Amino acid sequence: RLGLEAAASLSKSIKKATIIEISDRLIPQQLDKEGASVLSHLLEARGITVKTSMIVEEISAASQVQGVRLVSGEELPAQMVIFAAGITPNIALAVQAGIKVNRGIVVNQKMETNQPNIFAAGDAAEFQQTIYGIWPAAVEQGIAAGANAIGIPFLYRGTTPLHILKVAGIEMTAIGKKYPDQPGEEQINFRKPEAGEYVKLVHNREFLLGALVLGIAGVGFRLEKLIKKNISIRNILGELAGGNWEVLRQKQ
Repeated sequence: RLGLEAAASLSKSIKKATIIEISDRLIPQQLDKEGASVLSHLLEARGITVKTSMIVEEISAASQVQGVRLVSGEELPAQMVIFAAGITPNIALAVQAGIKVNRGIVVNQKMETNQPNIFAAGDAAEFQQTIYGIWPAAVEQGIAAGANAIGIPFLYRGTTPLHILKVAGIEMTAIGKKYPDQPGEEQINFRKPEAGEYVKLVHNREFLLGALVLGIAGVGFRLEKLIKKNISIRNILGELAGGNWEVLRQKQ
């Protein structure tokens, strides 16, 4: 996300900005393939080149950066290189202490590790095979860890992921589940490729469980409220499937 924001800002003052992404799509933690494709096209329409499934093999420089070479052999001239590689939990101390780790420091609902009275929270913690890497999760985990550390029972039940991106005139909101993966869950997709609009809703016919909104202003925060307040969408499913976002005003 930070890489996109940096590229968009730089594109205003330099001739060309290029995003090199190791994954097969942009911000894969938040976007599905179709949403990422829409975002790529929106960025490219604004003069930003996007290269996915690609790795920088070498950065050439003398007194200053001159260019980069990709693993494909392609060489790109460059005056500046910015790294935006996300987070990697530092688990070295936990490993030395004999604490259970996976990608991060493994914790239970008390944010307690497998060692009694030792807690972890934030970007280093892995809860139910998830490393959230977002500020709201760090706050909620810290509250749980602190409470349990002083003997006050407090269970952490996970954080509803919320990601908001406003860059180069593009508005994106991703909240909750990205895919239906339980019995009774379904998804609605609304597309207007020519307008750069894409909406994906995950629901169980009663409640909204997740939403991804690209290119439509003022819709994401309304869908966020439906999820956080557990407001029924049963009577407006048909309207949502048809892209009638005005019905959301009636549900706030």
